Amino acid sequence: MPDLVTVMVEHQPDGTLNAEFMGEGSLPPDSGGYPDMDALVNAVERTVLDLYRSSPSQTPVPMGFQYAWYPWGDDTKALKIPGGPAEFLLFEIRQSIGGYEVWLPTDPAISTVSPRLADLPSAIGNKAFERWPALVGRTIPGMLHWNRELTAAGFRDIPLSGPS
Repeated sequence: MPDLVTVMVEHQPDGTLNAEFMGEGSLPPDSGGYPDMDALVNAVERTVLDLYRSSPSQTPVPMGFQYAWYPWGDDTKALKIPGGPAEFLLFEIRQSIGGYEVWLPTDPAISTVSPRLADLPSAIGNKAFERWPALVGRTIPGMLHWNRELTAAGFRDIPLSGPS
């Protein structure tokens, strides 16, 4: 079994999402056609649990599991806009009571919560536009990252320091 599995979330022209698995060792097959991030995560977690729980060991060892989600595309020119961010923005996600938190570790004041994963890009995007008004009308140069761990009991978020 791999020590770390990365799920690259890809946006398709028809508006659906695909999951591409990366890592060494036995990986689930790539899949797609998900209407939103919540559906993708639910399907991926079922597939991953089925694959690794059916392994000969029957109990997965703790395994790193991360999502890399680029909801805004790839506008590298946005980093050169006067008054915009100087670096690529790596927003962190963690599950919380009633939903999800997302924040920018380099500026924890840029944070928000949402009951659904699917709503995080627009919610944190609004915070980014408040911080960098020069980005309004452009794509945000960043991604959403979610670190999890697969244990014998199932998935859990890896503890990270969050917004203050």
